[in-house]
Amino acid sequence: MATEKETKFLSTEDQVRDLNIEGNRLRVDIDNLGYENFRLRKDLKLLQERFKDVNALLSDKKLPDVYSENKRLKYEAALEKKQREWDLMKAGKSEEEESWMASYGDMVTLLLVFFVFLYSFSIADPVKFREASKSFVETFKGEGSVELEPSPPIAEKKEPETAIEDDFLEKMKAEMEDLIRDKSLEDEINLVWKSGELVIAIKARIFFQSGKADLMEEAKPVLGEITRLLTSAPKIVVEGHTDDIPIHNPEFPSNWELSTARACRVIRFFIDKGGISPEKLSAVGYAQFIPLVPNIQEDNRSANRRVEIKIRHRK
Repeated sequence: MATEKETKFLSTEDQVRDLNIEGNRLRVDIDNLGYENFRLRKDLKLLQERFKDVNALLSDKKLPDVYSENKRLKYEAALEKKQREWDLMKAGKSEEEESWMASYGDMVTLLLVFFVFLYSFSIADPVKFREASKSFVETFKGEGSVELEPSPPIAEKKEPETAIEDDFLEKMKAEMEDLIRDKSLEDEINLVWKSGELVIAIKARIFFQSGKADLMEEAKPVLGEITRLLTSAPKIVVEGHTDDIPIHNPEFPSNWELSTARACRVIRFFIDKGGISPEKLSAVGYAQFIPLVPNIQEDNRSANRRVEIKIRHRK
């Protein structure tokens, strides 16, 4: 039997033999690469020389035009191919290694087109869809062909609370429209339905004198009718707005005080005459800084001098 030392020696000897074999294989690969490198250089040089000869022949017009042009294009294509092989060899790549990129690019492009196609169907216009389906049927007309019809749009479902709010504001808007029509106030009061609230925009001239914040007596009956309709509103915000003409007197140093005072006078009327709970009410003044239209003429300034009553269903 072999001793432990002999076993180790044999194992080391096997490893050295394996390394020699691997080294020989690597040298062969290196020689092959060198030969391929040399062959490519030689072919490239040969093609470049032939290409120069073809160009020289073309310049001297020693060959027929058709023949010379075809030959030049042939050598030009071959030269370009060899140049590409040489570039790939220098980069350590082969043409086969890069061929997958073309397939990958095609796949990504097809996926993009597919999803764009799906998106276009998701927002299809019914009229255009019908026209497109009719065109398909006419093109591929055959036995048993059926014209496609787009599915009806899914109605947006409203939350129960939102539906209640809308019903309340619609009823309030209808009642205010009747009041405006009965009192012939179409030029003085405007209704605007914004998201979640009904805005009653009232021109200041039917409530207040210029530069004043006290309610005129002739305005109180109209405001009383409005107050009667607002008793069921959970939340009421009154905003005062002025034009850009500055004011300065002992009572109102600026338009801020004037607009806020007018909003507060309306709030006080709601509480004293309408019995509306103060917890539902709030007042704010914006002076001239939220105009409806530019303050460039008197009609515009008259429209900007207003009181807005905003009715909200939620507190």
